[in-house]
Amino acid sequence: MITFRSAYAFSERFVLPLSHDEVVHGKGSLLGKMPGDDWQRRANLRLLLAWQWATPGKKLLFMGSEIGQPTEWAHDGSVEWHLLQYPEHQGIQRWVTDLNHLYSSEPALHELDFDPAGFSWIDANDTENSVVSLLRRGRSADDILVAVTRWTVRLKEKGWGNTVVPLPDGTWKDALTGAIADGPTSAAQLFADLPVVLLERHHD
Repeated sequence: MITFRSAYAFSERFVLPLSHDEVVHGKGSLLGKMPGDDWQRRANLRLLLAWQWATPGKKLLFMGSEIGQPTEWAHDGSVEWHLLQYPEHQGIQRWVTDLNHLYSSEPALHELDFDPAGFSWIDANDTENSVVSLLRRGRSADDILVAVTRWTVRLKEKGWGNTVVPLPDGTWKDALTGAIADGPTSAAQLFADLPVVLLERHHD
């Protein structure tokens, strides 16, 4: 299901909604749907949001999800803005802010949303490690962004063994953290802190 979207992504001009219908009528909030402990749930929400921003199509996020609201939407109440007094909810808000800034400033993420030339898989078949990687392109040959995602919980103490993510040639910088990766990179290095990295070409 993670990769199925690409089978029809360019047949129409799609909006990708994480909408009102997903967070009402007993379905729970996006954060509330996530498995694991509190840290894992927040990490999984960051992963879902980054995946949404990294794949082709225009974005729609219903109110409350941008701060990691733990309860589902109630039409007779407001967004639980008081949660922003807590660092973990501030972190989710910053994550969405950073994704929005990256989306608007990185041509590879929006210029060819509806053109198959703007998207390709790097590796969508690593079932052993649940690591999925893709490449986005803009109109200029220099506008390239790589997204690498990990869709399973692997605690740091268990390690990643010899798992290597096959990045394209060149030196890459994490667009959100500034970390540098050069050539084929170990999953342990890429996923030290989060289950997703968004990489842009690094120029000295």
